Amino acid sequence: MVKINKEKTKEEYKKLIEEYIKFCNEERYQARLKNMALVEYRSHAV
Repeated sequence: MVKINKEKTKEEYKKLIEEYIKFCNEERYQARLKNMALVEYRSHAV
């Protein structure tokens, strides 16, 4: 995910973490969710 080193600022780490969360929720397809991303799966469940 993110390798911590002293070359990055807190803002850069915050951006990397936000991008990873967005990826996991919107772009990462999971077999256990019928090959849908989390956001897609949640919208079908409603």
